[in-house]
Amino acid sequence: MTKKEIIHQLDIHYTAFLAYVSGLSEGKYQYSYQQKWTAGQQLEHIIKSIAPLVQFYSLSPSAMEKIFGKTQRTNQSYEQLTANYQEKLAAGGKAPSQFLPKPNSFEQRTASLTKLRQLIDQLKEIIQKTKEDDLEQLLIPHPLLGNLTLKEMLYNAIYHVQHHHQQAIAYLNKQGITYQLVQINIARMKGVNIEDPIMKEFVDNLDAINQIAESSEGFVWRLQDEENNATSFNPYQDEQVIINISVWKNVAALEQYVFKTMHADFMKRRREWFQKFGEAYVAMWWIEAGTVPTVSEAVAKLEELQKNGPSKSVFNFREQYPVPN
Repeated sequence: MTKKEIIHQLDIHYTAFLAYVSGLSEGKYQYSYQQKWTAGQQLEHIIKSIAPLVQFYSLSPSAMEKIFGKTQRTNQSYEQLTANYQEKLAAGGKAPSQFLPKPNSFEQRTASLTKLRQLIDQLKEIIQKTKEDDLEQLLIPHPLLGNLTLKEMLYNAIYHVQHHHQQAIAYLNKQGITYQLVQINIARMKGVNIEDPIMKEFVDNLDAINQIAESSEGFVWRLQDEENNATSFNPYQDEQVIINISVWKNVAALEQYVFKTMHADFMKRRREWFQKFGEAYVAMWWIEAGTVPTVSEAVAKLEELQKNGPSKSVFNFREQYPVPN
């Protein structure tokens, strides 16, 4: 991403998080599922994570280099860094004590929202003044990922708020729900890659399709890259294969979106953009509410379905299995 793109992504995702938290009732703001963080604590954690970045990025480049050094290595992409971060979390990675949030009361919400908005505005202003070379070379340590460049740390900041935004949603959705449904689908494009002209109409409508999903009853989460879709994730190391992963409250909610919205119209036209796949390309399974799958986990589930067929572990629309007891 360029500086302009980073600033844009920070603005999109932190504004979305702020809007979500500001719209919660007092009960929802303070609700804790099985001693997990409340939405107020998610907000406090994000503030604790962003504040030191603003402080460090405010230093001169020479001062930053003196403290943590610099590198000439190639920066990780947003997708690579996000995948590494998800793997660390899946392996049990936790926030260090200095980033753990204290209880955040409903009365503190307005002040906390204002503080986070101010921090993000400060960070965007600093980024705008920072040279691209400094963003890609100066180092800063991350508690789980080790030394990152300033740009990589900003990538993590963009994903980090999305992670906690979806976590807050998921925990509130857990009121009365034990499991939620994950789906992965993959497709092989007729184009050599997503930039191929034959894919243009499909790409041009991705945002609209994704917005329908996000506004659908029962939607919980979807895999996203820096373009707000998932077309840049490439777990098969094949530029003709694209993936989509999402989480829903139940099968009925997913079926409503897939078969009874604008999405269904594009499914009917899929042969215009995609080749016949030849094996299972959609897989579903139940996951504990409040968690989201990694890309590698989702790919493994699809491969399990392709190898063994539908089961309680992984299934499809034709042969469904109920929520685990």
